[in-house]
Amino acid sequence: MLLHAAQGGRRYIASVRSMEPSRYDVVVDEDVADEAVRLVAGLDSRAGANTESASSKGGRPRSDPAPS
Repeated sequence: MLLHAAQGGRRYIASVRSMEPSRYDVVVDEDVADEAVRLVAGLDSRAGANTESASSKGGRPRSDPAPS
């Protein structure tokens, strides 16, 4: 705790080589949702597993809570 306070509240993360998110949230207008899905799916073959647009489902996108 004392070390954390001495560093001005900054965290020491030198042991972490890199950070990679497990997911991304893409927010777009409904009129371009299908195009956004197509573009994201083209970035990574894994993206195709969960790229169904809200407009194609007839509703709003699901809002997951932010990871803590």
